[in-house]
Amino acid sequence: MSDYQKVLGKLKKGQTTYVLNDFRDIVVKIVPPGDKTQFFAKAKGGKPYPIESSGDLASETLLDAIEITEQQFNDF
Repeated sequence: MSDYQKVLGKLKKGQTTYVLNDFRDIVVKIVPPGDKTQFFAKAKGGKPYPIESSGDLASETLLDAIEITEQQFNDF
């Protein structure tokens, strides 16, 4: 089940949110707006890298959001 509404609520409150994209086996950190929401993807054992907020990966991850903790993101 998607945590989409929960994640959107946190972003609207200005909270950084972490989600799992189970299909692509990556995690994504979503940093809420200053001027623009930023997305950072991370593969298992890798380092975070920026992704386009308007791209397929960001959209798909947000729509099928499975919320995780910051620690789970860092340990991935």
